[in-house]
Amino acid sequence: MPGCALLMNMELEELNKCLRDMAMMVEKAIEQTFVAFEDQNYTMAEDVIKGDRNVNDMERAIESRCLSL
Repeated sequence: MPGCALLMNMELEELNKCLRDMAMMVEKAIEQTFVAFEDQNYTMAEDVIKGDRNVNDMERAIESRCLSL
């Protein structure tokens, strides 16, 4: 069963990458939120809100992959 362990490791590495990518997206959104608030930039605030859908979609995809392991 070494092949199964290797496959599981590859899946976990890919999940780790996806989680890091999502974390970077969230970090960027938080930074943009503060800038939008400080500058009263409503356009930037709307962009952050729209981008939140991407984070939510990514979260659901990661969760689904976890459950399929």
